Amino acid sequence: MKNKIISLLKKFHLLKIAEIICYTIFLPITFIKILRNYFFPGTIVLIYHRIFIPGIDSQLLCVTPENFEKQLLYLKKNYKILKIDKLIKYLKEKRTFRKGIIITFDDGYADNYEFAFPILERLKIPVTIFVCTDNIDKDEEMWSHQLEQIFYLNKNLPTKLSFTFNGKKYVFNTQNNRPIKNTYNELHELIKSQNKKKRDEIIAILFNWSGVTKTTKKYYRSLSSSELNKMSNSKYIEIGSHTISHHCLSKLSYDEQKEEIEESKKQLEKILNKKIFAFSYPFGRKRDYNFETLKIVKNNYQIAFSNFPGVVRGKSNIYELPRFLVRNWDINIFRKKIKEFFLKY
Repeated sequence: MKNKIISLLKKFHLLKIAEIICYTIFLPITFIKILRNYFFPGTIVLIYHRIFIPGIDSQLLCVTPENFEKQLLYLKKNYKILKIDKLIKYLKEKRTFRKGIIITFDDGYADNYEFAFPILERLKIPVTIFVCTDNIDKDEEMWSHQLEQIFYLNKNLPTKLSFTFNGKKYVFNTQNNRPIKNTYNELHELIKSQNKKKRDEIIAILFNWSGVTKTTKKYYRSLSSSELNKMSNSKYIEIGSHTISHHCLSKLSYDEQKEEIEESKKQLEKILNKKIFAFSYPFGRKRDYNFETLKIVKNNYQIAFSNFPGVVRGKSNIYELPRFLVRNWDINIFRKKIKEFFLKY
Protein backbone atom coordinates (compact mmCIF):
# COMPACT_ATOMS: atom_id res chain seq x y z
CA MET A 1 0.00 0.00 0.00
CA LYS A 2 2.83 2.40 0.91
CA ASN A 3 4.54 1.82 -2.45
CA LYS A 4 1.27 2.44 -4.30
CA ILE A 5 0.78 5.77 -2.50
CA ILE A 6 4.34 6.87 -3.30
CA SER A 7 3.85 5.83 -6.92
CA LEU A 8 0.65 7.88 -7.08
CA LEU A 9 2.34 10.90 -5.54
CA LYS A 10 5.17 10.68 -8.04
CA LYS A 11 2.71 10.45 -10.90
CA PHE A 12 1.16 13.77 -9.98
CA HIS A 13 4.45 15.44 -9.01
CA LEU A 14 3.14 15.73 -5.45
CA LEU A 15 6.13 14.08 -3.85
CA LYS A 16 8.49 16.50 -5.55
CA ILE A 17 6.31 19.44 -4.54
CA ALA A 18 6.32 18.21 -0.94
CA GLU A 19 10.12 18.08 -0.99
CA ILE A 20 10.30 21.61 -2.36
CA ILE A 21 7.85 22.90 0.27
CA CYS A 22 9.85 21.33 3.07
CA TYR A 23 13.07 22.78 1.72
CA THR A 24 11.71 26.30 1.20
CA ILE A 25 9.12 26.61 3.98
CA PHE A 26 10.91 29.63 5.42
CA LEU A 27 11.73 31.13 2.01
CA PRO A 28 8.37 31.94 0.37
CA ILE A 29 9.83 33.95 -2.53
CA THR A 30 12.32 31.21 -3.34
CA PHE A 31 9.54 28.65 -3.06
CA ILE A 32 7.35 30.49 -5.57
CA LYS A 33 10.28 30.83 -7.94
CA ILE A 34 11.21 27.15 -7.73
CA LEU A 35 7.57 26.14 -8.11
CA ARG A 36 7.26 28.29 -11.23
CA ASN A 37 10.48 26.89 -12.68
CA TYR A 38 9.40 23.32 -11.98
CA PHE A 39 6.12 23.60 -13.89
CA PHE A 40 7.20 26.24 -16.45
CA PRO A 41 10.85 25.46 -17.13
CA GLY A 42 11.33 27.66 -20.23
CA THR A 43 14.39 27.33 -22.48
CA ILE A 44 18.07 27.38 -21.56
CA VAL A 45 20.93 28.34 -23.85
CA LEU A 46 24.27 26.58 -23.48
CA ILE A 47 27.70 27.96 -24.45
CA TYR A 48 30.49 25.74 -25.64
CA HIS A 49 33.82 26.98 -26.96
CA ARG A 50 36.10 24.09 -27.84
CA ILE A 51 35.69 20.35 -28.39
CA PHE A 52 39.22 19.21 -27.91
CA ILE A 53 41.71 17.53 -25.55
CA PRO A 54 44.21 20.35 -24.91
CA GLY A 55 47.73 20.40 -23.59
CA ILE A 56 46.73 23.39 -21.50
CA ASP A 57 43.34 24.95 -20.87
CA SER A 58 43.87 27.98 -18.63
CA GLN A 59 40.31 29.29 -19.14
CA LEU A 60 38.67 25.82 -18.77
CA LEU A 61 36.86 26.13 -22.10
CA CYS A 62 37.60 22.70 -23.59
CA VAL A 63 35.18 19.77 -23.53
CA THR A 64 36.49 16.40 -24.70
CA PRO A 65 34.74 14.84 -27.74
CA GLU A 66 33.71 11.90 -25.56
CA ASN A 67 32.02 14.07 -22.92
CA PHE A 68 30.49 16.29 -25.61
CA GLU A 69 28.79 13.37 -27.33
CA LYS A 70 27.43 12.00 -24.06
CA GLN A 71 26.10 15.44 -23.14
CA LEU A 72 24.34 15.76 -26.50
CA LEU A 73 22.79 12.31 -26.25
CA TYR A 74 21.38 13.18 -22.84
CA LEU A 75 19.94 16.47 -24.11
CA LYS A 76 18.44 14.84 -27.19
CA LYS A 77 16.72 12.18 -25.10
CA ASN A 78 15.32 14.45 -22.40
CA TYR A 79 14.74 17.89 -23.96
CA LYS A 80 13.76 19.59 -27.19
CA ILE A 81 16.84 21.00 -28.93
CA LEU A 82 15.79 24.06 -30.91
CA LYS A 83 17.15 26.12 -33.76
CA ILE A 84 17.40 29.80 -32.95
CA ASP A 85 14.93 30.78 -35.68
CA LYS A 86 12.25 28.97 -33.68
CA LEU A 87 13.37 30.78 -30.52
CA ILE A 88 13.07 34.11 -32.35
CA LYS A 89 9.52 33.22 -33.38
CA TYR A 90 8.52 32.33 -29.81
CA LEU A 91 10.08 35.44 -28.30
CA LYS A 92 8.41 37.74 -30.82
CA GLU A 93 5.09 36.17 -29.85
CA LYS A 94 5.97 36.51 -26.12
CA ARG A 95 5.63 32.75 -25.75
CA THR A 96 7.73 30.30 -23.75
CA PHE A 97 9.00 27.02 -25.12
CA ARG A 98 9.00 24.51 -22.27
CA LYS A 99 12.10 22.37 -21.66
CA GLY A 100 13.85 23.79 -24.71
CA ILE A 101 17.61 23.74 -25.28
CA ILE A 102 19.60 26.04 -27.56
CA ILE A 103 23.24 25.03 -28.15
CA THR A 104 25.79 27.70 -29.08
CA PHE A 105 29.53 27.92 -29.62
CA ASP A 106 31.60 31.07 -29.19
CA ASP A 107 34.82 32.19 -30.94
CA GLY A 108 35.01 29.81 -33.93
CA TYR A 109 37.95 27.49 -33.31
CA ALA A 110 39.14 25.00 -35.93
CA ASP A 111 38.39 22.13 -33.54
CA ASN A 112 34.68 22.95 -33.93
CA TYR A 113 34.96 21.70 -37.50
CA GLU A 114 37.33 18.82 -36.80
CA PHE A 115 35.67 17.30 -33.72
CA ALA A 116 32.27 18.88 -32.99
CA PHE A 117 30.86 19.02 -36.53
CA PRO A 118 30.97 15.25 -37.25
CA ILE A 119 29.23 14.49 -33.94
CA LEU A 120 26.54 17.11 -34.52
CA GLU A 121 25.81 15.82 -38.03
CA ARG A 122 25.72 12.21 -36.91
CA LEU A 123 23.32 12.98 -34.04
CA LYS A 124 21.33 15.49 -36.14
CA ILE A 125 21.60 18.24 -33.53
CA PRO A 126 21.36 21.94 -34.47
CA VAL A 127 23.81 24.51 -33.09
CA THR A 128 24.80 28.11 -33.73
CA ILE A 129 28.51 28.98 -33.93
CA PHE A 130 29.42 32.60 -33.21
CA VAL A 131 32.63 33.44 -35.05
CA CYS A 132 35.27 36.13 -34.61
CA THR A 133 36.38 37.10 -38.10
CA ASP A 134 39.84 38.58 -37.51
CA ASN A 135 41.77 35.30 -37.75
CA ILE A 136 39.73 33.53 -40.44
CA ASP A 137 42.16 31.94 -42.93
CA LYS A 138 45.13 32.92 -40.74
CA ASP A 139 47.51 30.42 -39.17
CA GLU A 140 47.53 32.31 -35.90
CA GLU A 141 46.22 31.76 -32.40
CA MET A 142 43.92 34.17 -30.57
CA TRP A 143 45.63 36.56 -28.18
CA SER A 144 44.61 34.61 -25.07
CA HIS A 145 46.44 31.52 -26.35
CA GLN A 146 49.46 33.60 -27.27
CA LEU A 147 49.46 34.68 -23.64
CA GLU A 148 49.37 31.00 -22.66
CA GLN A 149 52.38 30.34 -24.90
CA ILE A 150 54.35 33.00 -23.07
CA PHE A 151 53.49 32.10 -19.48
CA TYR A 152 52.58 28.40 -19.46
CA LEU A 153 54.56 26.75 -22.26
CA ASN A 154 57.90 28.36 -21.48
CA LYS A 155 60.09 26.95 -18.70
CA ASN A 156 62.77 29.65 -18.79
CA LEU A 157 61.00 32.92 -18.15
CA PRO A 158 62.95 35.87 -16.70
CA THR A 159 62.18 36.25 -13.00
CA LYS A 160 60.81 39.77 -13.37
CA LEU A 161 58.56 41.52 -15.88
CA SER A 162 58.63 45.30 -16.17
CA PHE A 163 57.18 47.46 -18.94
CA THR A 164 55.48 50.80 -19.50
CA PHE A 165 52.14 50.99 -21.28
CA ASN A 166 49.87 54.01 -21.76
CA GLY A 167 52.13 56.04 -19.49
CA LYS A 168 51.87 53.54 -16.62
CA LYS A 169 54.64 51.26 -15.39
CA TYR A 170 53.79 47.61 -14.71
CA VAL A 171 55.98 45.33 -12.62
CA PHE A 172 55.34 41.60 -12.08
CA ASN A 173 57.11 38.82 -10.23
CA THR A 174 57.62 35.74 -12.43
CA GLN A 175 59.96 33.71 -10.24
CA ASN A 176 57.85 30.55 -9.94
CA ASN A 177 54.49 29.00 -10.80
CA ARG A 178 52.21 30.90 -8.43
CA PRO A 179 53.33 34.45 -9.31
CA ILE A 180 53.47 33.44 -12.99
CA LYS A 181 49.82 32.37 -12.82
CA ASN A 182 48.90 35.62 -11.04
CA THR A 183 50.76 37.61 -13.70
CA TYR A 184 48.93 35.75 -16.47
CA ASN A 185 45.56 36.48 -14.87
CA GLU A 186 46.29 40.18 -14.34
CA LEU A 187 47.57 40.62 -17.88
CA HIS A 188 44.58 38.76 -19.28
CA GLU A 189 42.28 41.32 -17.61
CA LEU A 190 44.43 44.21 -18.82
CA ILE A 191 44.68 43.04 -22.43
CA LYS A 192 41.02 42.15 -22.94
CA SER A 193 40.02 45.74 -22.18
CA GLN A 194 42.21 47.19 -24.97
CA ASN A 195 41.46 47.83 -28.61
CA LYS A 196 43.28 45.71 -31.21
CA LYS A 197 46.22 48.08 -31.71
CA LYS A 198 47.01 48.37 -28.00
CA ARG A 199 46.37 44.68 -27.38
CA ASP A 200 48.85 43.70 -30.08
CA GLU A 201 51.34 46.18 -28.64
CA ILE A 202 51.27 44.48 -25.21
CA ILE A 203 51.51 41.00 -26.72
CA ALA A 204 54.57 42.08 -28.75
CA ILE A 205 56.22 43.46 -25.59
CA LEU A 206 55.60 40.16 -23.79
CA PHE A 207 56.96 37.96 -26.60
CA ASN A 208 60.08 40.13 -26.79
CA TRP A 209 60.55 39.99 -23.00
CA SER A 210 60.05 36.23 -22.73
CA GLY A 211 62.20 35.17 -25.67
CA VAL A 212 59.36 32.87 -26.77
CA THR A 213 58.87 32.36 -30.51
CA LYS A 214 55.22 32.74 -31.53
CA THR A 215 53.76 29.48 -32.90
CA THR A 216 50.35 28.08 -33.80
CA LYS A 217 49.44 24.74 -32.25
CA LYS A 218 47.20 22.32 -34.15
CA TYR A 219 43.49 23.19 -33.87
CA TYR A 220 44.25 26.43 -31.99
CA ARG A 221 43.71 28.53 -35.10
CA SER A 222 40.35 29.95 -36.15
CA LEU A 223 38.08 28.33 -38.70
CA SER A 224 38.96 28.79 -42.37
CA SER A 225 36.58 30.12 -45.02
CA SER A 226 36.33 26.63 -46.49
CA GLU A 227 35.46 25.06 -43.12
CA LEU A 228 32.89 27.77 -42.40
CA ASN A 229 31.21 27.17 -45.76
CA LYS A 230 31.09 23.41 -45.28
CA MET A 231 29.47 23.80 -41.87
CA SER A 232 27.14 26.58 -42.99
CA ASN A 233 25.85 24.33 -45.78
CA SER A 234 24.76 21.78 -43.20
CA LYS A 235 21.13 22.03 -42.10
CA TYR A 236 22.30 21.66 -38.50
CA ILE A 237 24.77 24.57 -38.35
CA GLU A 238 23.95 28.28 -38.18
CA ILE A 239 26.80 30.80 -38.24
CA GLY A 240 26.55 33.99 -36.18
CA SER A 241 28.81 36.95 -35.46
CA HIS A 242 31.05 37.38 -32.41
CA THR A 243 32.71 40.66 -33.53
CA ILE A 244 35.96 40.97 -35.46
CA SER A 245 38.52 40.76 -32.68
CA HIS A 246 36.78 39.60 -29.49
CA HIS A 247 37.06 42.87 -27.59
CA CYS A 248 35.30 43.90 -24.41
CA LEU A 249 32.88 46.20 -26.24
CA SER A 250 32.09 48.48 -23.28
CA LYS A 251 35.75 49.58 -23.28
CA LEU A 252 35.61 50.76 -26.89
CA SER A 253 34.36 54.00 -28.38
CA TYR A 254 31.05 54.07 -30.24
CA ASP A 255 32.81 54.05 -33.62
CA GLU A 256 35.10 51.17 -32.57
CA GLN A 257 32.11 49.17 -31.40
CA LYS A 258 30.25 49.91 -34.63
CA GLU A 259 33.15 48.62 -36.69
CA GLU A 260 33.54 45.46 -34.59
CA ILE A 261 29.82 44.62 -34.72
CA GLU A 262 28.92 45.63 -38.27
CA GLU A 263 32.08 44.65 -40.14
CA SER A 264 32.14 41.15 -38.68
CA LYS A 265 28.62 40.65 -40.05
CA LYS A 266 29.62 41.92 -43.50
CA GLN A 267 32.72 39.72 -43.58
CA LEU A 268 30.76 36.59 -42.69
CA GLU A 269 28.03 37.38 -45.20
CA LYS A 270 30.66 37.79 -47.91
CA ILE A 271 32.33 34.46 -47.03
CA LEU A 272 29.08 32.50 -46.72
CA ASN A 273 26.90 34.35 -49.22
CA LYS A 274 23.98 34.38 -46.78
CA LYS A 275 22.50 36.73 -44.21
CA ILE A 276 23.86 36.71 -40.65
CA PHE A 277 21.09 37.44 -38.16
CA ALA A 278 22.48 36.33 -34.77
CA PHE A 279 25.13 37.84 -32.51
CA SER A 280 26.84 37.04 -29.23
CA TYR A 281 28.72 39.54 -27.04
CA PRO A 282 32.41 38.81 -26.36
CA PHE A 283 32.80 37.87 -22.69
CA GLY A 284 29.09 38.68 -22.42
CA ARG A 285 28.64 39.88 -18.86
CA LYS A 286 26.51 42.97 -18.25
CA ARG A 287 29.61 45.11 -17.77
CA ASP A 288 31.15 43.89 -21.06
CA TYR A 289 28.69 45.84 -23.23
CA ASN A 290 26.58 48.97 -22.83
CA PHE A 291 23.62 50.96 -24.17
CA GLU A 292 25.56 51.95 -27.28
CA THR A 293 26.40 48.29 -27.95
CA LEU A 294 22.74 47.30 -27.71
CA LYS A 295 21.73 50.08 -30.08
CA ILE A 296 24.22 48.95 -32.74
CA VAL A 297 23.30 45.27 -32.32
CA LYS A 298 19.55 45.99 -32.63
CA ASN A 299 20.21 47.78 -35.92
CA ASN A 300 22.03 44.80 -37.38
CA TYR A 301 20.74 41.54 -35.89
CA GLN A 302 17.48 39.80 -34.97
CA ILE A 303 18.75 38.14 -31.78
CA ALA A 304 21.75 38.43 -29.43
CA PHE A 305 23.16 36.33 -26.60
CA SER A 306 24.99 37.36 -23.42
CA ASN A 307 26.91 35.31 -20.88
CA PHE A 308 25.13 35.45 -17.54
CA PRO A 309 22.87 32.75 -16.08
CA GLY A 310 19.14 32.69 -16.66
CA VAL A 311 16.25 30.85 -18.29
CA VAL A 312 14.75 32.25 -21.49
CA ARG A 313 11.00 32.90 -21.25
CA GLY A 314 8.43 34.81 -23.25
CA LYS A 315 9.31 38.18 -21.70
CA SER A 316 13.09 37.79 -22.05
CA ASN A 317 14.94 40.56 -23.90
CA ILE A 318 15.73 39.11 -27.33
CA TYR A 319 18.95 41.17 -27.42
CA GLU A 320 20.24 40.11 -23.98
CA LEU A 321 19.48 36.42 -23.76
CA PRO A 322 21.18 34.59 -20.88
CA ARG A 323 23.36 31.53 -21.36
CA PHE A 324 25.04 28.88 -19.24
CA LEU A 325 28.71 28.02 -19.79
CA VAL A 326 29.42 24.30 -20.16
CA ARG A 327 32.61 22.88 -18.70
CA ASN A 328 34.21 19.49 -19.28
CA TRP A 329 31.67 17.73 -17.05
CA ASP A 330 31.11 13.99 -17.11
CA ILE A 331 27.55 12.93 -17.80
CA ASN A 332 26.52 12.65 -14.15
CA ILE A 333 27.61 16.20 -13.33
CA PHE A 334 26.20 17.50 -16.62
CA ARG A 335 22.78 15.95 -15.94
CA LYS A 336 22.71 17.52 -12.50
CA LYS A 337 23.79 20.92 -13.83
CA ILE A 338 21.08 21.02 -16.51
CA LYS A 339 18.38 20.24 -13.95
CA GLU A 340 19.76 22.92 -11.63
CA PHE A 341 19.79 25.49 -14.43
CA PHE A 342 16.11 24.93 -15.11
CA LEU A 343 15.13 24.92 -11.45
CA LYS A 344 17.17 27.77 -9.99
CA TYR A 345 16.80 30.56 -12.56
